[in-house]
Amino acid sequence: MAGHERWVIDGTFQRRIGDFVTSRLDLIVWLDLPLAMVLVRLLRRSLRRVLLRKALWNGNVETWRDAFFGRDSVLVGAVRRHRRDRRTPPQHTLRLRSPAEIARWLATLGSQANLDAGPSANDHLSRASSR
Repeated sequence: MAGHERWVIDGTFQRRIGDFVTSRLDLIVWLDLPLAMVLVRLLRRSLRRVLLRKALWNGNVETWRDAFFGRDSVLVGAVRRHRRDRRTPPQHTLRLRSPAEIARWLATLGSQANLDAGPSANDHLSRASSR
């Protein structure tokens, strides 16, 4: 990862990798969707996975318990992360709060054949703050 000019990583791994990523980043894109929307999407996805016994990674399958019950369930985890993430976001954060905002931002990237030639993080930040 460190040898590449551009990369994407999911923020849920921050505890495992410390500041390895944050010390090297140009832009954090925070998909801060409404909790109700996140829960509905998780519920649909988890129901489909449990009912169809869909294989995930390494042949694992999601269970009723993993998805819906207990303090480590997918839904409980989503509520915890949503509450925890209400803190002040770090510097260089582009906070997108709706599917429409996400689509608009992606459209600014999608017109480019190669992301390496794309606008800088500062361009994205100034456009987002001017809305």
